[in-house]
Amino acid sequence: MSSVTSAIGPVLLATLVMALIGCSHSPSPNAVKPIILKAKKPVQHPLSAEVPDNQYDIDYYGTSSLSRNLPLAGTTWEWEDESSPHDFNALNDSSVYQLEFKSNGWFEILADCRHGTGMYESDAGHIALTLIKLSLWACNRDSRADAFLRALEAARAYRLNDGKLFFDIKHETKPLVFHIKP
Repeated sequence: MSSVTSAIGPVLLATLVMALIGCSHSPSPNAVKPIILKAKKPVQHPLSAEVPDNQYDIDYYGTSSLSRNLPLAGTTWEWEDESSPHDFNALNDSSVYQLEFKSNGWFEILADCRHGTGMYESDAGHIALTLIKLSLWACNRDSRADAFLRALEAARAYRLNDGKLFFDIKHETKPLVFHIKP
């Protein structure tokens, strides 16, 4: 037991001496200076609503600057039934199924009682629509809002013909057809 006590004594003494030396040391010149944080300019996300057409200055993917082609920008469309726009009943009026393409790669959607926004990209007849935000309203039981929204997100290609917009839907034979909003 005396060997343990004799080993603890010098360690305890060394610790006490180091603590006393540290307490008597004067503070460094930087210790009394306040830390001042400089505010940086806010960085705008490249997918925000204020991004102008055809400009991405931030290179997230390690490629050259991405140029966007948005031929549908600035147009608003109303959905037609697969066979005729007159086949809609009062619950499924085509005026409550709308798709508006913005010039910044965003779109706004009205699907019966539900409203939402999303992003789109198009290139050489191909299109990708991604819903970002959608209201959680519950529409009538006979509403076609859910089918409409699913079809939009499954759209892979588009074409304009005779003033109508056609979306080719993945795993579907019939396209989704829109006419320009009057």
